[in-house]
Amino acid sequence: MTALADYRVVKERFGYMPFMWVRVGLAHGEFALAQGACEQVIGLMDALYSDLCEAGIWYLRADVLHLKGRALLGMGNVEEAHEVLQSARCCGKTWFAAGALADLAEPGRGGAAE
Repeated sequence: MTALADYRVVKERFGYMPFMWVRVGLAHGEFALAQGACEQVIGLMDALYSDLCEAGIWYLRADVLHLKGRALLGMGNVEEAHEVLQSARCCGKTWFAAGALADLAEPGRGGAAE
């Protein structure tokens, strides 16, 4: 069986480059989910989400919650999965709304204010 590097190792080596370590964490979670290791996915996504919150990073939070929700569904935890997937949806809307508001606040960015 192939093993993937833990995203925390990548985070430590490359420092504050979330586009690298967050995606490594998501890839690790997808790999574990494909192997049916749902509990591993949940633990990994909880740790990744915590790291994102601690770093103040909003983008990709919805992806992390979505993957956790899929793992919960895989374990048959439908009610908990529903709650997590609703949270993922809210995170995605929040991130999108923040970007849209920034577009409106800054003329010339191609937002609706033009």
